Amino acid sequence: MKKLIVCLLAAACLLGLCACGGQESVNLDLNAIWTQMEAATDEEMTQISVERLLDLYGIKPDQCAEQLVYSYNSGMMAAEVWLIKASSPEALNELKAKAEKRLEYLDAESITYSPEMNKVVKKAQVIVRGDYLAMICSQNVEALAKIFNEA
Repeated sequence: MKKLIVCLLAAACLLGLCACGGQESVNLDLNAIWTQMEAATDEEMTQISVERLLDLYGIKPDQCAEQLVYSYNSGMMAAEVWLIKASSPEALNELKAKAEKRLEYLDAESITYSPEMNKVVKKAQVIVRGDYLAMICSQNVEALAKIFNEA
């Protein structure tokens, strides 16, 4: 009987430890975050449709449970914001890799035509919170990142 109680207590302790070691549980309102971000920057961005995500960034619709992706209206400015809830941990890892690859591309592209825009790209951030990813490339990256991190 004592062995059974000891085993049950040990199992309960293990379950308790496993529960504490998980990822941050987050539920974000991407539309509300974007509304705050839009008010915090003067960069006029246009939303990229779900259909265009694959063509432009290699993002597959099934990788996203929810997404808002915005890009600057002119090709002469490196400004993009991705707000994505990944559909799975694997999708989150793939999306993070795509965001980092996109920033590498913007870095290589902007260095040839605009040193000022290249400075913006160098400060860009990829942030992961729970199942959510934000890729922020903006002149106001610090303010936009703060909005995402505090949401």
